[in-house]
This record gives sequence, structure tokens and C-alpha cells, in this order.
Amino acid sequence: SCFTDLAENEIIMNNKVLSHSSSREPTIHLEVSPLGKQDNNAAAPNSEYVVKFVIPAEVRASLSDVQYVLELGTVDSDPIAKFTSAPPNGGIGCDGRRSHASAGKEDSSSAAIFTINDDAKRGDRVEISGGWATGHEAVTLTEKVVVVVGQGVVVVGASNEGG
Repeated sequence: SCFTDLAENEIIMNNKVLSHSSSREPTIHLEVSPLGKQDNNAAAPNSEYVVKFVIPAEVRASLSDVQYVLELGTVDSDPIAKFTSAPPNGGIGCDGRRSHASAGKEDSSSAAIFTINDDAKRGDRVEISGGWATGHEAVTLTEKVVVVVGQGVVVVGASNEGG
């Protein structure tokens, strides 16, 4: 649901969401980069970024039917970005704030694209979070990645703990 945060201790599929530090597969992660030849330090309004959900090869063999969700968040402000292209076998929801898909054993990564709003101001931040599960088990969070308008990708591996 769009009313449930992708955050530790929320309840999703009747289970508490697990922090990245509690992950049984901590190498599952997000990679965020500018689309095309954009300068990583630009992160200007209307620029596009690719968010890859990455399952390393050594983990892929042990997991099946991985479902995941990506979420764009901001701190104390209205959203400054939205997903504009969904991953294969996925979709976009929650007014462009979330994207979801499944990743099979052959998928090393699956990607969505988000666009920074044209009214975003220098210094505005967008936090990209990911959560994944197999079957109906507890959702496990990835580490967050932060993009700052005017600076680009500035924080990789920020904890999801505490929301």
C-alpha cells in the first residue's frame, strides 16, 4: 500500500520489515547513476537517473522469485522526483514514488528510471530505498542511496534503519 513506508519495523505481508543490517543477503544492493552521458555532479532539474536492483551472481543461484520495490523519498518536503520508466516485468505506483518488479535467476540486475522535477532546487535531496523478498517472507531493506540536486549521487550505503 502507498500508506505503508518502506522502513524498518513497518509491517508488510504480515511481517516486520528487516533492516539491511539484518539481511541474510547483504550484498543485494542498489546502483544509481545518471542516464546517458549526463555529468554525475549535475543532478539538475529534468535529469534522469537509472536505479538498478542488483543481485550478485553468488546470491542469485540461492534465491528464486525475488520481488522488489524501489521508493523515492524526501526529507521534510514534497517529492522532487518520480519514476518515469518501470523495470521489465514491473510497474510504477504511488504517484510515481514507487516502482516494483521481479528478478529471476538469470537477472543480474533490473532497472527503473526516475526524473528529477523541473522545479527542484539546488540542495534538494531524493533518497532511493529498496526492499526485497522471496515468496511471502519478511521484506528486507537495501542500503539507501541519496542524490542531491546540484551535486549528484552523494551518499551510498546510508542506513535505512530508523526510517
